[in-house]
Amino acid sequence: MIIGICDYGIGGISLYKQLRAFSSVDIVYFSDTGVPPYGKLPDSELRPRVAKVVQFLFDQGCEFVAIACNAASTASPERPKVINMIEFGVKAVEAVSPKSLGIVGGYRTVESEIYKQPLSAKVPVINQEVGQALSVRIEAGDLVSEGMTADLKRIFEPLKNCEAILLACTHYPVLEDQITKVIPNVKLIDPMNLMVKTISGKHPHLRGDGSTRWITSGSIEKMRVAAKKAFDVELETIEYLEL
Repeated sequence: MIIGICDYGIGGISLYKQLRAFSSVDIVYFSDTGVPPYGKLPDSELRPRVAKVVQFLFDQGCEFVAIACNAASTASPERPKVINMIEFGVKAVEAVSPKSLGIVGGYRTVESEIYKQPLSAKVPVINQEVGQALSVRIEAGDLVSEGMTADLKRIFEPLKNCEAILLACTHYPVLEDQITKVIPNVKLIDPMNLMVKTISGKHPHLRGDGSTRWITSGSIEKMRVAAKKAFDVELETIEYLEL
């Protein structure tokens, strides 16, 4: 079985690592950094772009595709065998049922209110913060600089009185320990956990050769360096594709 992972950058490697923890399924990972950041693209450009990447992954033999990027998930194509972060983020928050919630994500995720709107009827207090600076630093392989520490405090301290915080970007889980130091008494919700649990539940016998194809429309070297620094994953062979 082949699973496709659609991402803008490297945040979806968190999904890759969790899948690898329980399965030898084959994976095709497409990182689309050769185009402008998904969060900055207007809806009229983002939707066809995400649809094009998803179709490419199906053309590679993928049996289903996981969109492991919240910005891309706001423009997820409605078609069978495509799953995205939003549906799992909403379900993960509902499972916790907090009385107050903080949402931290990129510009597009926050400004679209794609989480806030469906959750507002169930969560009395919702506050949002844009955490775009964090994903930019992670993409550059910066996890521990003074600048990162300052950004974490600036973004998360205003949410310190929330009962829970939704990590609405697949980059943020690598920062959980640092985030907890800033807001030690707040529960962090990572939608990726529920996504992986759902995949493993629906496909309990995922098997393959354990192969992974890493493909990018952007810089091969930047992807390789960032993956190692941020996720400690060695990407030996990366294919470049101008899609």
